[in-house]
Amino acid sequence: MSDHCPILLNTKNDNAYVGSPTFKFEAWWIMEETFEKEVKASWESTTRSLEEKIESLQADLKVWARVIKKGRDGLKQKLMKELEMLLAKERTDETMGEIVDTKIHLSIEIDKDEAYWEQRPRANYLKAGDKNTTFFHRFASFRKRINTISKLELDGG
Repeated sequence: MSDHCPILLNTKNDNAYVGSPTFKFEAWWIMEETFEKEVKASWESTTRSLEEKIESLQADLKVWARVIKKGRDGLKQKLMKELEMLLAKERTDETMGEIVDTKIHLSIEIDKDEAYWEQRPRANYLKAGDKNTTFFHRFASFRKRINTISKLELDGG
């Protein structure tokens, strides 16, 4: 897989690309079976300009990801309970097949969860935070800015 990201550069001031400032591509999306279908459907659903297509794709992916995430909540626990039940049963060929299928599905869900958390800043902080790096200093400065109390106000004003 490539880690390269495309850049959309507009040199004209009259029709600047605005997009969503909070949109971030999530690595776990590509692990989902319906991702490619969702991107194609969103992209082909309109014949507008490139900027409008990208904005539409962003909105569609956000909605799609929210729905997928809701469906995944508790799936890992459900698979683990199912695996425990299967391991407690008598070992037949059918049971062994179900155990293997459940382990594969559970492994995929764990991989998706790890990909999700690797993109979170706190997870990166835990990995690279103890090193004396530019990333650490930038992250620490940002956290300090967020956690700073600029003023206190009494009840009387």
